[in-house]
Amino acid sequence: MGTGNASKAEPRLFGISTALWIFGIFTTIVLASLWGRAVSGDTDTLAAATREMVNADTVSSRIEDWLSAGLDSATRLSRPEAALAVEWVRDDPVFAAALDEVVVQLVTASLAEPGTVTQVDVVSALEPLVIRIVDELNDRDISVDRRDVLRILDRVGVLTLTTEVASGAAAAVSSATVLLTKALALGALGLLVSGGAAVALADDRFGMVRHLLFRLVLSGTTFLVMLRIGAWVLDPRRGRSALAAGGSTILASNSGVVALFTVVMALAGAGMSFRTVNQRRQSQR
Repeated sequence: MGTGNASKAEPRLFGISTALWIFGIFTTIVLASLWGRAVSGDTDTLAAATREMVNADTVSSRIEDWLSAGLDSATRLSRPEAALAVEWVRDDPVFAAALDEVVVQLVTASLAEPGTVTQVDVVSALEPLVIRIVDELNDRDISVDRRDVLRILDRVGVLTLTTEVASGAAAAVSSATVLLTKALALGALGLLVSGGAAVALADDRFGMVRHLLFRLVLSGTTFLVMLRIGAWVLDPRRGRSALAAGGSTILASNSGVVALFTVVMALAGAGMSFRTVNQRRQSQR
């Protein structure tokens, strides 16, 4: 008898273990896709991350080279003197403001909806910087005509960028959102099937449901911890690259949706535990 019961119990225990293992896989899929969908719909976070990933040093170098070449051609300054003039204002707040404005406009253009036309007004961004360079040169007794220098801006004008329907960051985000939605639906279905199988095979079905809820709580908490650790590891203040800084911004965002999921599962599990305790107390009376 004992041997027969044991032989029957082993397949059932194996089935429960397998169902719980599959349940864990689909839990990860649900948490990742739930968080990913929240990120893909957060325009502010995507813009901030893109600004981080657009290498500011590279943009800054391009602006410096362009200004040096422009000063060289618009004035009597030699190329080394023009480069030195740009270097004088390198740490000026006006330079930082111009750089930030150019980056912001480029990011806005890259995230524009597919098929839209976006204009990047480089002239408006760089004109205060050019004026600041001219003033700096005149303050150092290097006579330069402001009108001559401002003519270099005429070579830039307004950049018109068209976001094609099949390309662009917005199209990529849209495609990612669709993919994540499908993954979320698949994950939810997988949770129901694998969780239902574990409950059906368990002797204490009510206890198994409670166990599954607390597994979801543990997985949600672990996922939140991993997001925080990932954001810390990629933190640009720790000397990481611009690309890593963008990743840190994304990982640090939208954790609230996972936290809400975890809290809801925790409340459901606590409610079931409370009910179990009450039933035991009533049965003992």
